[in-house]
Amino acid sequence: MINLIRNELSKIFHRKVIYVLGIVSVGIIFLNFIIYLLSSNMIQTLNEASSSIIESNLSNYDLNNPEQFEYYVNQKAELEIIKLQHDYDYYSWQYAAFENNFREPVRCMIEAEHKKDYEALNTCKETKEEYLKKLEDGDWKFFIELDKEQYSNSEIDIPGAEARLEMLDYRLKHNIPYSYDAKSLLIENYVELSTQYESMMDEDLYNSYDEKRTASDIKARYLETKYILDNDIDIAKEDDVSTILKMTFSSTIFFAIIVVILIGGSIIADEFNKGTIKQLLLKPYTRTQIILSKYITCIIVFFLYMLFYLLCSTIIYGFLNGWSSLGIPVIVYNHSTGNVMELSIWSYIFMHILSLLPIYLILMTAALFIGTISGSTVLSVAISFVGYFMSNIVDLAANSVKYKFLRYFPTLCWDLSEYLYGGMSSYKYGTLLNSIIVDIVTIVILVVGAVIIFNKREIKNQ
Repeated sequence: MINLIRNELSKIFHRKVIYVLGIVSVGIIFLNFIIYLLSSNMIQTLNEASSSIIESNLSNYDLNNPEQFEYYVNQKAELEIIKLQHDYDYYSWQYAAFENNFREPVRCMIEAEHKKDYEALNTCKETKEEYLKKLEDGDWKFFIELDKEQYSNSEIDIPGAEARLEMLDYRLKHNIPYSYDAKSLLIENYVELSTQYESMMDEDLYNSYDEKRTASDIKARYLETKYILDNDIDIAKEDDVSTILKMTFSSTIFFAIIVVILIGGSIIADEFNKGTIKQLLLKPYTRTQIILSKYITCIIVFFLYMLFYLLCSTIIYGFLNGWSSLGIPVIVYNHSTGNVMELSIWSYIFMHILSLLPIYLILMTAALFIGTISGSTVLSVAISFVGYFMSNIVDLAANSVKYKFLRYFPTLCWDLSEYLYGGMSSYKYGTLLNSIIVDIVTIVILVVGAVIIFNKREIKNQ
């Protein structure tokens, strides 16, 4: 059997398609990296494109109409902000300051100029000039103190004001100005999550499963964010290797599905297509050994591909962007224990690969099963892909109707990542144990079915 597996691996690695997939994978890795690097420039380019559209539309507003005048003021203020931001990098604190603090004085100037209220116009101009002077002097703390004063002295109850003040103090203490980098955005996200978390503290208010799941997700994200901030974990760069690896992994999933379907759908069907099946059967192995060796080979190739993809990602991102961030932990909330955990990027990716393994194995086994029946690579690959895409529609329908018997439907059970760290399934009646049993039974049925069909199939002279 080992010799059979070795021979099958030799056949696969003599196929050009394997190397094409490898080259495409490396290309995707580079593309992901380039997209991350160019993201800020893309945003600035889009802003410049939108500014020309805004400018061309300003003349279309009826300024005597109060509602249209309000739109005009907002759009013209937006245009002025984009112009002010033009000379600054997207991730700079100055870029964020224009967005957060300059909008009000700019709006005030536009309104006052239109209404010929020159006293108000001068006041707003002075405010804008003061802000510009602080910005030129690099005094980012001025804008933080400005917002602190606003929230502290507000006469109305602003939702999340307490969390906002807490985060403004955090910025001052840790020297984190407003910006659009990962750490600054995390602080802003904390304010929103804190408000949501406080409003969802009473679990007795939730009547539906979906509401409980949403509350559980918000709680996890809130506690993860709080842990990062409380422990001052360094995630200051959006383009660090650890972050890109974590986010790139999501794009790996679909490409891995392509690989398992192509390998599983062709490994037996190609023997029929090329007329080599008769020669294979002449070897001193049973048909069961032959087909099982092919199935094991598919699994080995899948793991080799995942290893290749992750190694290439690490090497490419490491050389282009530095290696130091690989030590930054991934923060995860464990619903089962109620604790926040620190995981290495490798543990995080390994756990997710393991949790998605049923998807890959079921699709691979289904493609092998169809290939054994049809003897056609094209048919087995095509049916497997159609089945995968149709499964998404079936899953959406199942989550809408929520019939209990659907918990035995394989595609509702094959994504175990929902259950990682004690998470809740998107399907009301789904459980981890039920999903594992359904996945194992599905794989066993497909493998046994393929073995039986291959053993009973009449092999004509090819």
